[in-house]
Amino acid sequence: MEGANYCSAAKTSIELMWRNPLRFSTIAGLGAVFETLGKIAISLGSTIICYLVITKTEYYTSRLSSPMLPTIFFFILSFTVASFFMSLYGTSADTIIIVFTMDEEIQKGKGVKNALHCPQELSEFMEEAK
Repeated sequence: MEGANYCSAAKTSIELMWRNPLRFSTIAGLGAVFETLGKIAISLGSTIICYLVITKTEYYTSRLSSPMLPTIFFFILSFTVASFFMSLYGTSADTIIIVFTMDEEIQKGKGVKNALHCPQELSEFMEEAK
């Protein structure tokens, strides 16, 4: 965000995390819970839909002796896709909290409500979470 090289930016991010351990650990914990729930929901939803398609469609019921192997394959494939999708969610959550905290520190203690580039809803949420 500041235009520094990789090593300098990594050092700055780690220092920022050390100064705000509660915020970052809370976001990491909540992010992990939501990522896991998202993976499970996407995987199960896709698997159930695919199972219903292969058990209710005449084309598949006449050609398959058992729907178990395709169903297991559907679950593995959908879990893989869900993992990729939800990792994007986790990265976005981490990025938002890092940028929010940087913006707050740039404002030098003016408070969350005065964060320069922060949307009003996020400011209110973070103010209540203090």
